[in-house]
Amino acid sequence: MSVSPFQWLRALARRLDFHLNRDRYARELSEEMALHLELKQRDLELSGVPAGETAAAAHRQFGDTARLAESSAEVMSMGWLEQSVQDARYALRSMRAHPTFTLAAVSSLALGIGAATAVFVLVNAMLLAPLPFPNAERLVVPYRALTPGIVTAADTVPWSHARYEALRSAVPAFEEAGFATWDEVNVRTTPGGGTERIVMEFMTPSLFQALGVGPARGRGFQQQDADEAPVALVSDGFWRRALAGDSTALGREIIVNGTPVTVIGVLPASFAGFHEGAQLWIPLEALPMLIAGRGGQPPRVDRRMGVMVARVRQDVSIAAANEQVGAALARIDEESPEPFTRPGSVWSAGVLPLAEARRHPLVEPLLGIFSLVVGGVLLIVCANVAGLMLARARARRGEIGVRIALGGGRSRLVRQFLTESMLLATVGAVPGVILGQLAAVAIAKHRPDLPASFVLLRSTDLLEGVSLAPDWRIAAFAVALTLIVAMLFGAAPALAVSRQSASGLLKVADATRGSVSAPGRKLLAVVQVALAVCLLTGAAVMLRSSAALLRTDLGFEPEGLAMVRIAPSEAGLGVAARQAEWLARIAALPGVHGVATHNCLPFAGDCMLGPITGVDDRAAEEGTYPPIEHHLLSPDYLRVMGTPLLAGRTLDAAGDSSAEAPAVLVNETAARLLWPDISPIGRTVRISPDPEAPPFEVVGVVADARFDGLDQPVRPAIYRSGGDGGSVLLVRTAGDPASLIPLVRREIAAQDPGVALHDATTGVAVVRDAASSVVFVAGFLTTFAILAMVLAAIGLYGVLAYQVTQRSREFGIRMAIGASRARVMAMVMRQGAAVVLAGVLAGSAVAWWGTPFLSRFLHGIGPRDAGTYALTFFLVAAVGLVAAFIPARRATRVEPVLALRE
Repeated sequence: MSVSPFQWLRALARRLDFHLNRDRYARELSEEMALHLELKQRDLELSGVPAGETAAAAHRQFGDTARLAESSAEVMSMGWLEQSVQDARYALRSMRAHPTFTLAAVSSLALGIGAATAVFVLVNAMLLAPLPFPNAERLVVPYRALTPGIVTAADTVPWSHARYEALRSAVPAFEEAGFATWDEVNVRTTPGGGTERIVMEFMTPSLFQALGVGPARGRGFQQQDADEAPVALVSDGFWRRALAGDSTALGREIIVNGTPVTVIGVLPASFAGFHEGAQLWIPLEALPMLIAGRGGQPPRVDRRMGVMVARVRQDVSIAAANEQVGAALARIDEESPEPFTRPGSVWSAGVLPLAEARRHPLVEPLLGIFSLVVGGVLLIVCANVAGLMLARARARRGEIGVRIALGGGRSRLVRQFLTESMLLATVGAVPGVILGQLAAVAIAKHRPDLPASFVLLRSTDLLEGVSLAPDWRIAAFAVALTLIVAMLFGAAPALAVSRQSASGLLKVADATRGSVSAPGRKLLAVVQVALAVCLLTGAAVMLRSSAALLRTDLGFEPEGLAMVRIAPSEAGLGVAARQAEWLARIAALPGVHGVATHNCLPFAGDCMLGPITGVDDRAAEEGTYPPIEHHLLSPDYLRVMGTPLLAGRTLDAAGDSSAEAPAVLVNETAARLLWPDISPIGRTVRISPDPEAPPFEVVGVVADARFDGLDQPVRPAIYRSGGDGGSVLLVRTAGDPASLIPLVRREIAAQDPGVALHDATTGVAVVRDAASSVVFVAGFLTTFAILAMVLAAIGLYGVLAYQVTQRSREFGIRMAIGASRARVMAMVMRQGAAVVLAGVLAGSAVAWWGTPFLSRFLHGIGPRDAGTYALTFFLVAAVGLVAAFIPARRATRVEPVLALRE
């Protein structure tokens, strides 16, 4: 007979009510049985049974009331729930009875689960959490790439606004599309106040429509805004910082490059724009009013380069949109060929999801490395706790034997051990998740500066404006991780219990000591050592790589060097107009040993690149030479930077920039590339596509200086006199360069308060930031590798200490019949050495396979460096032997007489 869902729910409700009100049910059952006994006694009296015997007779006929009460409770109760509650209560009592074991296990688990949670919080924020836009999976970034590229292996060419307009109308898959470009501007929030340099994005109103984003306060862009005075939306951070979070700031004017701009709205805190650090958004039509063009002419909007973002229609697949973009661009190129090209290059086009297009290429490798490292540490933690639980199971073998002999099923015993494991994991997970959340916030705060990447939107900081608060994904991960961890370390003792016979357990219950091989705990120790070797090898490789990176010959002296960017003033006066006066005043400051200007900052990716169009009397075809860096500098630049002059002379400020063949310096790479067998002094080079432009005469050769990246090859470069409003001010001092920066700000502000100084830093900080991703990975690996080695040493110590305790009688007998203490120590040490050797060999094999995954972060060293492997081998062996020495020494202290009495 089938049971309807309604009947099943009613039965479940009755059983739940029974568990919640057991005392009431017991009282009612007792009263009911008492009534039945009383009725039975009356029947017996009426049947002629003597009054003194009716009570006993009634009890005999009615049956055992205690057994009847138990039977009634079993009918109403849920057996599995009762047993689970009993197991949990027993596990809690056991944990309270063994606080040392509980503290060690819970602390280890909290550490492992916390580390895993921290990494997952970052993975969730950067890879899993959806973008803060409605139906974000329909947002795409159309792109086109040139392979091989002019600058990189595959250049992603930005769109011009004109091509954006053509593509927008040619792709029917797009429901809406928008365009954005960006620039740095000077901003003053109050008349006569200080000037700061910030990133401003110019965008079409349709871009906000495509994204589905609106202001959190105020209003968005409207059509009439293009015909009136410029208006702006500001970021939530700018509104709180520069406008004091004042709601009356809406409608207020700020000064952008000398032009009044009205603030009309504040964007949500989750919106970070498309370029790192963007804080202002202005309609694209206002660009000519705010950005100065060349030759005094306003820039043309249709030629402005930027990014395009589109929303794909619901009834069109992303693959179909990808095909439509490729076909549309082919038609557009026939009408208007792309000017950026080189012989032998191939164009490709399509769309990428917005989330993927804005992801820095190093984000996934970094998170992958972090996940593997944390996973290794978590496995070591599980192995350690499993070893502790195996030791406890061994100590409880008498209890387990009695329970089996009395009829306890093996499945019930296995469930008991798994319940204890789950309870330990849960208790460890609570502080672990909290610790992991705090660690994720700390890692995000101190995250490294990834090298500049201008492919698509990948200069965007994925953690900018992102909340790391827990969500359902983090909660689900914590629950799943707790279950997995409990199964991992709880499986070993559960299997050990299930394989034991009752007779065997009862026999050893009376023996307090005995010889035991503990193969399970030895295997766990081998696994821990192997994992520690893997992590230590990776950490050693990264440490040697970071050391090699920091020893790289920079071509300049970073110590004692201050660097400050100088933006043009609102009046349009660039650095060149005030350069001589500024340099003289700054050079007169106390402690200043030299001052100069330059057009780009090392490792910022903003040095100008251009083609080499001619060498001496030879014209160079396009693609013959790689792009050459253009450095514009003041006369004292080489001395201030500490860049050696290798041949020829330095530049003369007066005449070198005005001669028929202006003088330039070239670096060693350019000299080898352009004049491999002869001296470059007196030779000429052309860097302009205009054949009428004068060539440059080489008057000197300077040492190679790195500007593109610490781990990047040096580009060919020319150095010539000049400067513009985007110059970098360089100040050399024998003291602390950071202390000079406020003085430099004060001197320049006194001359022109409209000039913005920004990106103030020191030479040492620039180098540190350039190496930060490698140093960060090395530090992360080293921290967890040391932790793994300590945990592995503790695990090895635990195995050997347990064996020494179990074999103390054996050792006593051996020494009583003549074995020396040194021989007993050697016996224990050999066991420890065997475990260490097995772990080192297994770990080295895995590391040999896995370390190539670190290749993207290595510099000056291979992933399979023999010296690194040898160093790791001896380090782990030394730590392992020290961990084995302590229990081995304890074994030699066993007194033979006392051991024989046991």
